[in-house]
Amino acid sequence: MSDKLTAKQTTFVKIYSETGDAIVAYKAAYPETAAMTKYLNSNAYHKLSDPKIKSLIEEIQQGLRAQYIMLAPDALQNLVDLANNAESEKVKLSANQAILDGAGLKPPMQVELKQTGIFGSASPEDIRDMIRAQLEMPEPEKEEVTA
Repeated sequence: MSDKLTAKQTTFVKIYSETGDAIVAYKAAYPETAAMTKYLNSNAYHKLSDPKIKSLIEEIQQGLRAQYIMLAPDALQNLVDLANNAESEKVKLSANQAILDGAGLKPPMQVELKQTGIFGSASPEDIRDMIRAQLEMPEPEKEEVTA
C-alpha cells in the first residue's frame, strides 16, 4: 500500500483541516460522489478513519496547536492591555472574562440545585395531594360483605 495520498484525499485533508467539517471536506474532494450518494455523512466520516488521512490530519493539527501556543503570550498581553486600558467598560469586562476563562476559571454553564426539605423529592402535585389528604377526613373503612 502506498504511503502517498491521492489528490482527492489531499483535498479532503486540506479542507477538513481548515473547516473541521468532514462533510464539507468530502463534498469538495469528491464532488461527483457526494452529489449522488445518500450516504454522504457516512462516507465523509469513514474517510476520517483511513489511517493515512487520520495521520496527516493529526500532524497538521499538532502544527496548528504549536502555532497557537507560540501566539498565546502575545494574545494574553493584548487581553491584559485591553482589560487595563480600554475606554469601554464592556471591552474591559470581556477582556477580563477571557483571561479568567483561559485560566480555567470559567463559570459553569449550568448549575443543578437540589433542595430536600420536609417533602423530600416529592413533586408539587405530590405535595398538593399530601396536603389535601391531611385536610380531608379519612374515609371510614368499609366492612366486607359476604354473600
